[in-house]
Amino acid sequence: MRAGKLNQLADIQRKTQFGTGTTGQPVFEWLTLTSNVPVGITTLAGRKLELSRQLVATATHEVILRDIDIEINDRLKWGDRLLNIGHLNPDDDITLTCTEQL
Repeated sequence: MRAGKLNQLADIQRKTQFGTGTTGQPVFEWLTLTSNVPVGITTLAGRKLELSRQLVATATHEVILRDIDIEINDRLKWGDRLLNIGHLNPDDDITLTCTEQL
């Protein structure tokens, strides 16, 4: 099996409420759902950047992955970088338009 375009690994994380704070507000934590998911990550530039910013105004990356349960509110942890999902296109391969969290 060849990696092809999916030549990098990322973790999928989901925000989960794990309790309440001292004043009753919900406290959230990011939990890793799946580790080492094969993904193809492209930094957007040029025409592709402009087209992607029609969907997500702050788009910085496009991510391609296959056959996995992912939601718009999840995020990807790619090495020490965090990518927030802004748009999810569930075609044959799932295409995510993401913004890097600074």
